[in-house]
Amino acid sequence: MLRGGAQSFGFVKPALAEQLRGIEPAIEISSGAVTLPPGLLPRLNELARAVGIPTRAEDFDVRAAPEGAVLGVLDRGALPSFGVIGSGCI
Repeated sequence: MLRGGAQSFGFVKPALAEQLRGIEPAIEISSGAVTLPPGLLPRLNELARAVGIPTRAEDFDVRAAPEGAVLGVLDRGALPSFGVIGSGCI
């Protein structure tokens, strides 16, 4: 599970969780949950690029619930790695 403070918004594999913590020691990993301090949420794209996730310059709002508040912004190419569901309209 991936959390921003108390809000759950995605899932990351253990290897990616360790990579992220190596870049940003404030990230907590315990009991299968990865918790990002709220101050890191505006930097999701920066974290994705730092671990080598390719991006496409197409940002999506990250929310804990479809109608919830925007927690951060993440590139479309990084959504699957962070286990974030993307939705949009045509």
